[in-house]
Amino acid sequence: MIDARPEAHPFAPAVRGYNKEQVDAFVADLQAQLEAARRNSGGSLADVGEEAAAVLSQAGTAAKALKDQAEQQAARIVADAQVKAQEVVGAAERRGEDLKAAAGRTLSDAERRRERIEAEARRAADELLEQTRAEAERRREEAKTALETEIAPLASQRDTTAAALEELQASHQKSVIDLEQLQQDLTSVLDANRMPTSR
Repeated sequence: MIDARPEAHPFAPAVRGYNKEQVDAFVADLQAQLEAARRNSGGSLADVGEEAAAVLSQAGTAAKALKDQAEQQAARIVADAQVKAQEVVGAAERRGEDLKAAAGRTLSDAERRRERIEAEARRAADELLEQTRAEAERRREEAKTALETEIAPLASQRDTTAAALEELQASHQKSVIDLEQLQQDLTSVLDANRMPTSR
């Protein structure tokens, strides 16, 4: 008896069904068994026909079972592919969101860094300006002190000279007065000497 049941001839799963070479070999083996049964049968043609019909029936059942299994496996493959595709799409979408968020964080970090650099530059400029102003004020005070130090002796000399000049002027005026008085006295004496003596 030829056994054409699928479970009696397990096939290795392959993409989109079972391995084609194994299925072809199984069908060829059934045909060979059928020819051998026809040649070796010692019974009537009806017996051979019945056996052939049984073999064909088993072959049909096996073919249907193989087809159903292949369709089920193909459906599972398609379902698995869809699940994997959804996973890939989901992962890509999550990756895109992560990249978008990372880009947003990078932009925010850059903006904060720019603001920090600008603040530091303004602070450094303010400090430099303050230092420059303080240095200018210090040098101005030093120049003022030096000028006052230079001028002080000159002012003292000026005061001394002015006092001496005033004293000289007073002395000159006194001398003029004395000379005028002396002139008057001399004139009086001369006038007295010119007057005739009384007899």
